[in-house]
Amino acid sequence: MKNYINTLDPFFDQLFGFKTVNTKLMPTNIKETKECYILEIELPDFTKNDIKISLKDGNLTVSASKEEKETEVKYLLKERTATKYARSYYVGDDVKDSDINAKLENGILTLTIFKREPEKKTESFIEIN
Repeated sequence: MKNYINTLDPFFDQLFGFKTVNTKLMPTNIKETKECYILEIELPDFTKNDIKISLKDGNLTVSASKEEKETEVKYLLKERTATKYARSYYVGDDVKDSDINAKLENGILTLTIFKREPEKKTESFIEIN
């Protein structure tokens, strides 16, 4: 993984011309240690069954959805409805799914992405016929 994680937030949008996303929906803190990167993503009121995490082409995507359940209860006020959120983080092409651990606790999804040494590219020679 490179020494940065691009979260496609407004700061990076302006620098690199990405499409703006609303980062208030899934506020994220990103920390770096010698061994890993740690993403802490706020997902209050979601269970682990509501959350999907995928890794494709160096993009780590976290999506969370909560469907409304049919009920016979009569609501006097209903401000909480079905919700769907998704956010992508560019983590680099060398990150594998086995490098990532996920934990959900108290509404915070913590993703630990272990650093790996970049694969060394060897020089190859082509024989001339």
